[in-house]
Amino acid sequence: MRVLFVHQFLWAHYKAKHFSDLFAISQKTKEFDFHVLQMSRTEATRINIGAIDENYHQYNYDLLYDDYLENTPFWGKVKKMYAKINEFKADIVVLPGYFDPSTWLIYLYCKLAGVKTIMFIDSGETDNKKVWYKELIKKIIVKLTDGFLSIGPATDQYLLKLGAKKEQILMSRNALDNGEIRRQYELSRINKIERKKALGVNKFNFIFVGRLIDFKNLFIMLEAFDKASKKHPEGSDWGFLLVGDGPLEEDLKAFVTKKEIKNVLFLPPCEWIEVPWNLSLGDVLVLASYSEPWGFVVNEALICGKPVIVSNHCGCASSLVKEGKNGNGYTFNPYNTSELADKMVLMMANREKFEAMGKKGIEIIKDYSPEKVAAETVAAFKKVYSK
Repeated sequence: MRVLFVHQFLWAHYKAKHFSDLFAISQKTKEFDFHVLQMSRTEATRINIGAIDENYHQYNYDLLYDDYLENTPFWGKVKKMYAKINEFKADIVVLPGYFDPSTWLIYLYCKLAGVKTIMFIDSGETDNKKVWYKELIKKIIVKLTDGFLSIGPATDQYLLKLGAKKEQILMSRNALDNGEIRRQYELSRINKIERKKALGVNKFNFIFVGRLIDFKNLFIMLEAFDKASKKHPEGSDWGFLLVGDGPLEEDLKAFVTKKEIKNVLFLPPCEWIEVPWNLSLGDVLVLASYSEPWGFVVNEALICGKPVIVSNHCGCASSLVKEGKNGNGYTFNPYNTSELADKMVLMMANREKFEAMGKKGIEIIKDYSPEKVAAETVAAFKKVYSK
């Protein structure tokens, strides 16, 4: 069995771990050959999130274009993917959903050539504005596909709506490098107090880590923090850390100044391996997105034992956030500023529960380990190949 996995860009560290694990299994078991095609080096919007550590990519791969994904040519990608499929003599081609029109022709070619296809998809119904002809094309691609690798329930539901059969969804899970993230977090705790003093960080802190872009819903998040700070008696002890950069950075800083929102600190973007170091400065992660296929930063927060407040429009919310007496956080409607503010006040009022909430999160994230994701992916290969 020869498996060729097509991916958008080399930058993605979480996929590097996944691909490396799959390659290691292929080498150990000799049950399949595994190779990856990376379309590009990175996306333009991720240029400041850190360089690519190519040593982390321990698997065989070809880089189609040493450029931003946005600069890769349509026909060039089609020709190169077609050539590599035939050169590798692939039995199964795993393609990255339907985001890139160049893959549409590859789906059709594989169908005509008798090559099995698996769709790896990480988007849901609410992620982008829907256009009728694109939805029609998606339905056609879904019909051509032999199996699906999904990242969670929101993606599953969208696939089913597009015409997939339940038994075709072969995995509904995702993972990061949990072990390395936890190791970095433990290291970060050694000098956490000194780092907080050096940065002027508040006693307690909510934290956001990500790109400062529209769908992250950052203005409402800051407005809710302002309301919560004024509502809780000890609100002045709390700060908000925003880690990242993006096109909204200056507008957000102007918003904070205009609204006189206190204790907001902007920190520079960081590489994935530095995220745990930033999370150690905070007490509660907030992800307020209007739309988010999953929300990997929530995985990172749970691995680090942090309580979370997550928008119910994020794909991970139903899987990773358990509310109630023995839960690890709260969800909310991202269009309701008061609801988010109330959840922040709840966190402020229940600091003594943070350790227990963190332990609950660590238990939840055990089901989202790279070992489980790799095992289920290999099982998906075998199931599709045996059809």
